[in-house]
Amino acid sequence: MKKILGLVIGLGCTIGCLGQAQVGFNINVNQGRKPINPDIYGTNTYKAVGKDTLNPTVSRFGGNRSSAYNWENNFSNAGSDYIFSSDDWWLDAVGINKNTWKTVSGSPVQALVDSAGKTKRSSMITLQAMGYVSADGNGAVACNAPCNRWIPAYANKPGGNYQYPPDKTDNAVYLDEEVSWLVNKYGKASSGGIKYYQIDNEPELWNSTHSKIRTKLVTPVELAQINETFGKMIRIIDPSASIMGFVAFGWYGLVTVDLKTYLKEMKIRSTAYGSPLIDIFDWHFYPNDLLNYTANKEWDLLQAPRILWDSKYFIQGGAGPMGYYGNAPQLMKRYKGIINTEFPGLKMGITEWNSSYDETKVVSGLYVADILGVYGQEDIEVATYFTRPTAYAATGFKLFRNYDGKNSTYGDTYVQAISSDVPNATVYASTESKTNDDRIHIIAVSKNMTSTTNGTFTVSGTKSYIKAEVYYFDPTSQKIKKGQDITGITGNAFQYNLPNHSAVHFVLTTSTVTGLEDERYDDKINLFPQPFEKDFRIEAGKEFIATIYSLDGVKISNGIYQNEAFLGNDLSKGTYLVKIEIDNQVYNKKVIKY
Repeated sequence: MKKILGLVIGLGCTIGCLGQAQVGFNINVNQGRKPINPDIYGTNTYKAVGKDTLNPTVSRFGGNRSSAYNWENNFSNAGSDYIFSSDDWWLDAVGINKNTWKTVSGSPVQALVDSAGKTKRSSMITLQAMGYVSADGNGAVACNAPCNRWIPAYANKPGGNYQYPPDKTDNAVYLDEEVSWLVNKYGKASSGGIKYYQIDNEPELWNSTHSKIRTKLVTPVELAQINETFGKMIRIIDPSASIMGFVAFGWYGLVTVDLKTYLKEMKIRSTAYGSPLIDIFDWHFYPNDLLNYTANKEWDLLQAPRILWDSKYFIQGGAGPMGYYGNAPQLMKRYKGIINTEFPGLKMGITEWNSSYDETKVVSGLYVADILGVYGQEDIEVATYFTRPTAYAATGFKLFRNYDGKNSTYGDTYVQAISSDVPNATVYASTESKTNDDRIHIIAVSKNMTSTTNGTFTVSGTKSYIKAEVYYFDPTSQKIKKGQDITGITGNAFQYNLPNHSAVHFVLTTSTVTGLEDERYDDKINLFPQPFEKDFRIEAGKEFIATIYSLDGVKISNGIYQNEAFLGNDLSKGTYLVKIEIDNQVYNKKVIKY
């Protein structure tokens, strides 16, 4: 639409906007550029939901219920979450027919992986490392392991003679046998199989959550020993899989089970082995214990994402581990600092997170949008919402993954975005590598509870943007609404009135792509991330041929793939050409490994 003076709430304006909070949003397309891993948009989606309007990228089989899951008989134990009940909870959780699947070993895992594969999501599977798993589904367990209600579980099967179905009469469960079965069934991670393996879940809570199996707090050295054993096993069976270690409950576990000692031990053991025994340090983030508590809990929640990154967010009062973090938690910076010292090169994942608040409230949606923006900003490798966002929380998720109802997504490359007033409004920005910066995305989150915020948006870069599509949600509806386009942008600057308690997704385009928005550039295929560090993924939805060439025309690899492929893991740093042949058409893509 054309610029008009004094537009109403939610519409763009050029001058005026008097009587409102003023916030400047500065975007620099040339600064801070780094790939956003698409796997930060995962969920702990248990049910085999098939096509998902959330458009998530990862499905996790995990949580407290996974720690004592017996993949041979499909029984698991609830631990202290519910009377230490052993039962067939996982069959209900993934929504499969008990009569058909109850006795089929690993059927809940299979159902989740099959569902993820149909919708091009990666899978994350938890492996049990406490030493015992459920022997039966007979309800509450009174005895501590070892007893007849528990079966010993081991990382490695003596002799490595794997079979499927596994032997259910040998009074032992072997996790390498499960991994071998998954690799045989789905292929290695590099060929579209299980991408992530987690070494159990929240070990610092084992002695409370699963006290029938473990009664003593795990030490960092003991945890490193466990992770070493499982890491070696996974590396042998599937060297291309990503291994996730620690899997901490959060700040609590990283204090009680010292993170520095654990990482130092893992680095020593990895060096001795000749390969990293874990690829990702994984922890969980629930904001409750680190909030600044005021009389307004919703305001507190809207500030909570700052716990992760903002040096100006100070903990006040008695909340949180004051002695450990000091005044400004900056959790991601702190953990990155420890990683860089003790285990350089290790990635970071957050496989449980949510608002811990009523998801029918708009603030939950704003929190989700804010957190997803932070994950892209702060180099998170993978993240999975716990369990599956609903209501406004789902709306905040879709603002990144399905903002227009056509599965259109936020960009794949982070660019610098700065707000002049972080407590009242945050901002995140990205570009699409496939459009050569001709399309950029800006997401602004307004935390102002009572009035609109007049945002002044300024974009620095080599391209001139002339139009912005607008998508937003606010307290009036849980649905994302399409606002009026902002047209006639000049000088890469525009103003917009952000409604109170709203999140707005702007899609800015240059004259190069005006009128091509529905084509989405070679929409038969999707290649990401770009640039890439480890490998890149091609999604085509059907059989295709992919050939990689050096810039001087030398063929490096060639293969036929079904639906999708992970490529580039064996490439050196540099620029390459990828030829993709599908439906008698040829697409050429340039890829960069850094």
